[in-house]
Amino acid sequence: MSSMRCSEITVRRYLKQWSAITSYNKNGCYYVLPDIPRFGEYGIWHYKTIGFSKYGSLKQTIIHLVEGSHFGRDASEIAQLPGVDPHPILSRLIAKSALQRRKVSGVFVYLSLNEERSRSQFKKRLEMRMPESIGLPSDTVGVAILVELIKNPKLTLKTLSRRLQNRGITAQCQTIDNFLVYHGIKKKRRIPSRRDLEGIAR
Repeated sequence: MSSMRCSEITVRRYLKQWSAITSYNKNGCYYVLPDIPRFGEYGIWHYKTIGFSKYGSLKQTIIHLVEGSHFGRDASEIAQLPGVDPHPILSRLIAKSALQRRKVSGVFVYLSLNEERSRSQFKKRLEMRMPESIGLPSDTVGVAILVELIKNPKLTLKTLSRRLQNRGITAQCQTIDNFLVYHGIKKKRRIPSRRDLEGIAR
């Protein structure tokens, strides 16, 4: 600051006036003028090990990367883009309800906060894999799930799984949950209606 003959406050004011971009890593200690970066496909630009994002902070960058993805993103995919360990901030984003997450083959996939968008992302993520690898039930088990739910739409996943088990049909709670979300008949804070279920059964 002494070489510029002005205070830190003055320097920060100038940086703000010039719309300087703060690094999303290195504790935000680095700045670059907006006409210098050549942002790539995901809005990321690096100078050596210093990362800059056109979306601002790492938090906003991760949210944008998830929201803009057709398939959602898991932590390893997110880590490849910004070049940092996203796990700590992902945990905070989930805690603050800035993103949603669901398990696919035992791996958390982060999805849009928008319900319609997140269902689309989750369904496309499932379609990326073979049904047996993501835990979707066979057609026979799927019909059995629907039959039980048509009889009693208020069944919990655990109770439904147990009822099927009593009939000699194996369907884990996660499998049932994936099935309902995949077919768009499970929505947040809403119990599927008889019309929802019968529409899939037909």
